[in-house]
Amino acid sequence: MNLTIRPMTPAEHNYYYSWSPRLMAVAGCIGHLRGDMGHEGNGFYTTWFDHQEDLKAQDFKSELDNLVNALRSDPAYGGALADRGKLAAYCYAHPDSRIGRDSCEYGFRADTEGYTYMLRLNPNRGEYNFYIYCYVRERLDCHMAEAERGIRFVTSGYRDLFRLADGDQIRIFKPDGKWEDHTCRYIGETHMTCGWDDRLYHIHDFAEEMEQAANTVIPLRSSLPEKCFAALETTGETIIIHRGVNGYTPTEQRPEGVSGQEGADKLNETIGVTRAQAAAMLAGSMFGWACPGADPANYDEQGKPVKNSP
Repeated sequence: MNLTIRPMTPAEHNYYYSWSPRLMAVAGCIGHLRGDMGHEGNGFYTTWFDHQEDLKAQDFKSELDNLVNALRSDPAYGGALADRGKLAAYCYAHPDSRIGRDSCEYGFRADTEGYTYMLRLNPNRGEYNFYIYCYVRERLDCHMAEAERGIRFVTSGYRDLFRLADGDQIRIFKPDGKWEDHTCRYIGETHMTCGWDDRLYHIHDFAEEMEQAANTVIPLRSSLPEKCFAALETTGETIIIHRGVNGYTPTEQRPEGVSGQEGADKLNETIGVTRAQAAAMLAGSMFGWACPGADPANYDEQGKPVKNSP
């Protein structure tokens, strides 16, 4: 078996969980294997879940067995599934595979000629230690390439509002001032799933439903931080901007010895916010989160607008 394995990219993080049957179908998901290593950490207990049984060909079943055996015993793959101690060592040796700053899970993609395996590993006792989501490689790669275009949001008259990265969230504001956040997944150029129940929508039907309910929809781009600092142009006061919230929160503080903008830049640097992100956050808080200016992709490293950006 010719096998390559590497840490997942951020876009691939969308494929190590179960989503709607429609999404699993278009992405070519065959099923997934869940396992744990018992209380002592040296057991191996697994359960298989079908997603598309018709894709579970004999060559796939044989290959999955070979893959699991290789991850358990072949030194070339670090014995990642040999026991919980080796699983932990394998994860910690690849810190770039960690799924989020505060997560205890690690993600890897393993490829053979015909299939892709998305591994979600967790070295903690008392939890499932691994999930292996299995895909037909060509179908997965094709779907991921299409999903890079993002999910299109329009009015009922098909006027473009914004595009949302696959797996990001939207915030739906209701007439009473309350709001709900929902994750959206790309199904096709005109279809998506949205909400806790992964409901399938045509983009026109979603727009019509929102308009009839008098709801307002904005994107919550994962490329933006939860908050950032900025400076009031008139006074130099440091303010806080929160993603998805219009306006700002005052702090009544002014930096000493530097300009207001320089002070805000230093504070943003301490929390890992880039100048492009800060510029997009400021635009979103002032002009609306659906505007092109609220997307950090439309700025350079210095936070200046990129020419010819939408």
